[in-house]
Amino acid sequence: MLVGGTVFIQGIGVGLYTLARLYLLVEVFVAFRAMPRDVYKTPEWSVFVPHVH
Repeated sequence: MLVGGTVFIQGIGVGLYTLARLYLLVEVFVAFRAMPRDVYKTPEWSVFVPHVH
């Protein structure tokens, strides 16, 4: 009986983990929609670093 209960608890853990990962993935793309346009501008200090251009 212990083996069946362990598998059940692990299944719940895997399910919760999967839901949490999916939530974080969706949250990232939702946050991209709310970003101001200024985040896409090149910072002024990057002209002094040759390999950034």
